[in-house]
Amino acid sequence: MNPNLRWHSRSRLAIASVSYLCCACSSIQAPDLNYPCVSWCNTVAPWPHDGNPYQSKNFTIYSDGASRQALMDLAAIAEDVLTDLKTSFEIPSNDLFILPTNQTKIHLYAYKYHFPTEWGGQGFWGGMIIFAPDHPERTEAGHTELGNYTRLVTHELMHVVQGLLVGSNHCYSTHTWFEEGLGEFVSALNPERSVLNLTDLNDLIAQYGELNPIAIHNDVYPAIQNVGQTYFYPMFELTMRYLLDGRGMARSLLDAKQVFLDMRAGMSFTDAFEDNFGLSVVDFEAEYFIRIRQFLSRAVQVTEQRARVSG
Repeated sequence: MNPNLRWHSRSRLAIASVSYLCCACSSIQAPDLNYPCVSWCNTVAPWPHDGNPYQSKNFTIYSDGASRQALMDLAAIAEDVLTDLKTSFEIPSNDLFILPTNQTKIHLYAYKYHFPTEWGGQGFWGGMIIFAPDHPERTEAGHTELGNYTRLVTHELMHVVQGLLVGSNHCYSTHTWFEEGLGEFVSALNPERSVLNLTDLNDLIAQYGELNPIAIHNDVYPAIQNVGQTYFYPMFELTMRYLLDGRGMARSLLDAKQVFLDMRAGMSFTDAFEDNFGLSVVDFEAEYFIRIRQFLSRAVQVTEQRARVSG
């Protein structure tokens, strides 16, 4: 998979109602052959696995009964996505990663039967939880279609890579707007909700108010139905686009990688962000809507100029 094609093709996605449950706890214990279950952020009953994991180059994949073919399919997708992420972030080898103690590979848990009311994904330090490719309900609904499923795996593996670069369970140490913005940006998970122009932005603000995404540091959202999914996630993706686009801050994924490496070395997220992006989080929040409106205006102007030239 060419990451540039995948990330920027912006094809329409049917998985828009997925629940994102990303790194919302202080400790997660990934499964191994001697540990019979994995819990979802230690907030729900444990999930049993069948004790028959599938091994690929970089992953150990557990399940509660998914077929061998489903585990192989997930392994192939995950290996492909991990290669793309390492290429895009210029990670030459796994030597840059720090895995949890006693873990030699990234652990994936593919659930098929257990916990049927949840169907999102969760990436954390050293592992990821996601519904199995042969999950009966999700398959019937089209959620395991290859493009949809790959984009979800990409979003969650971005969180895993972040954890491996930081080298710890970094929950809430990295601000939500930054880590979810990266996940949305690299995966193009919900392109139909992308904020591409001032009209899109004004429509969101008319519906929800001028809610500042930079104020979201630890997954705590205003008490408005679906506000995370339908307002903040598109705004997080827009924020990352602003930071990386030449018409915005013109930074790169390498700057994002260095934020995580600086955090590994002991810096706070806010200090690491300012050092690598040349902007304090406090100033970014205060100036956010001015900067974003200017960015969207420039993007539209360039599009119009190109249209006139091509016409």
